[in-house]
Amino acid sequence: MSGESSTRRIVGTVLAAGVYGSVLLMVIGAVVAAVAPSPAALPRTPGELLRGVASGQGLALMQLGVALLIATPVLRVLASVLSFVREHDWTYVIVTATVLALLLLSVVLPRLIGQAR
Repeated sequence: MSGESSTRRIVGTVLAAGVYGSVLLMVIGAVVAAVAPSPAALPRTPGELLRGVASGQGLALMQLGVALLIATPVLRVLASVLSFVREHDWTYVIVTATVLALLLLSVVLPRLIGQAR
């Protein structure tokens, strides 16, 4: 199997798993929220989200599904970096690692400079 088709297969698997996992979490969360006698408050922090998921709260499961969907493109870039490393394609390792670093920096930097809410 060529390196290109291997990378394409890995990236495709990551994308599919992210989308299907996200949909599954959102559907399960919607069902749980619909049958819950009194719905819990919407989680506002990562800690509240994790506690809500651990206790089976529907809204928290739905939010986790959305978070997974948002994270899927970043996971795709990470999968690409790892695949290119495995193939020893250093040009694409550098390019995709730079993209990954910029994506992660865009999430972390606002918190570091105190701009996140």
